[in-house]
Amino acid sequence: MSPVLVNRLIKWTGYPLFGLTTFVVFLYITFPYDKLKDRIEKQLSTSDDMTVTIDALGPSPLLGVSAERVLVTMKPRPSPPVPPMVGAEPSPPPPKPKSIRILLDEVSINAGLLALLRGATDVSFKVRGLGGVVSGDYEAEKKKGWALSLEVEGMSLARLPAVQEFVGLPVKGVLAGEVKLVVPQNRWSESSGSISIECEGCSVGDGKAKLKIPGNALTAQGITMPRIRLGQFGGEIKVEKGVASLENVSAKSPDVEVVLEGDVHLRKPIGFSNSQAYLRFKISPELKKRDPKFELLESGMAQAKRPDGFLGLRLVGTLKNMRPVPSAVGPAQQRGGGGGRMPRGAPRPGFRGFRTP
Repeated sequence: MSPVLVNRLIKWTGYPLFGLTTFVVFLYITFPYDKLKDRIEKQLSTSDDMTVTIDALGPSPLLGVSAERVLVTMKPRPSPPVPPMVGAEPSPPPPKPKSIRILLDEVSINAGLLALLRGATDVSFKVRGLGGVVSGDYEAEKKKGWALSLEVEGMSLARLPAVQEFVGLPVKGVLAGEVKLVVPQNRWSESSGSISIECEGCSVGDGKAKLKIPGNALTAQGITMPRIRLGQFGGEIKVEKGVASLENVSAKSPDVEVVLEGDVHLRKPIGFSNSQAYLRFKISPELKKRDPKFELLESGMAQAKRPDGFLGLRLVGTLKNMRPVPSAVGPAQQRGGGGGRMPRGAPRPGFRGFRTP
């Protein structure tokens, strides 16, 4: 190639590329991030369920944004009324629920430019806070639906108020897990994927909070629960055709043995998903000796006593309003061809481009 032709190519292509690069970098640096921060806060706070405030918003590498000190405030929901037990005195009104505040140290989001050009969404994200890190990818296309790949490392359960509210007792431990989920055309009834969770040093109770189980006067009024060690708690959740099946979700420690099984039928919104789960637990003789109230707990849950020595609780209702019901028999598990364990070597739900390998 002659020097004259090389110079012409540099002139025709090099200068425009240099100008375009300079423009993008200048726009990236001088972008009005304060206005974008206000827009994001307003957009995320339109819901009646939460408000979001951001201390600072700025650029991050690879055409992304980074937010520092993000405060998410979950607005309280009124507690459902508890019907009085026959022959018992009316219980005092429940305390007014408090707002749940979650403070995240840093949230970084990077968008895929090629996906944006074709009208799709392809973002990677990383969240630092609550003692750990959450990272992953999210893809969405209007006609195909969306997919999520998520990894959690070193997150403190004690700093997750939503977990405390769901369980009804203080929870401690370090959480790790992985989520791979595909939701075609935004239909939860057709979703597929898997969720794995693991909690090291997990425990529930603090010697102050009360566990309330409807069924009789003793447990419905609440029993003050000491700290109960769960040890290593974990398992898998397989999602197939909109049914999330709990597999090997269990814990065993010197205090208690716990097994969670059953299904959750996923619906939109996710809070209205219907639970058909069953929790069975066995209290160790050591724990009953250390705290005699557990003998009373077993006596008060006679209808939940199983032949294998476990006590059973059916977790019924929606995820948004789930309630425990003492029962020696769990819900029937009609898995058939769906909701069970995938056979070894079976194809897994795809993520990139919503393809199944």
